[in-house]
Amino acid sequence: MNLTNSKTSSLVIRRWDRNRLDRTFKGAILHANINAAIFYHDHVDMHHILLALVDQTGSAAWEIMQACGVEYKDFYSKLAILDPMRPPRKINKKLPLTPDATKAIYLAIEEAQSFRRKIIDSNHLFLGILRVNSGITRRILESLGMDCLATYRSIRAKGTKKV
Repeated sequence: MNLTNSKTSSLVIRRWDRNRLDRTFKGAILHANINAAIFYHDHVDMHHILLALVDQTGSAAWEIMQACGVEYKDFYSKLAILDPMRPPRKINKKLPLTPDATKAIYLAIEEAQSFRRKIIDSNHLFLGILRVNSGITRRILESLGMDCLATYRSIRAKGTKKV
């Protein structure tokens, strides 16, 4: 399935069973929209979602990133360089997702299904982000020493209760 086409992205998003998304997942997507608006971006990308996941209390994403040696301030400062704040302007309330963000969400749904979970939560979203092989988020994490593929495989091998 080609997720780079905006029409396809909309179809994938419409197919979500909203009753299967838990509050941490919904909260992360809402907070990602706010993060994008703070940067005056006209889209929500994976790094906006990852920042939202890291900000969640008790976030497995943040615990794993710290274990891999990624510090929040370093991630944020590299993000500010690679995807800088845009000049202030009016931003719509609901921003569109980039193809990479849409793909991460689609992969999160796959992760929940592979763990035979009916509910899709923010931990599945983090696994989805780790599986996307492109984008600013991946470049930043790898530049900070995090091997996304190895981290993903390690989480999958453990079959953690959090996922």
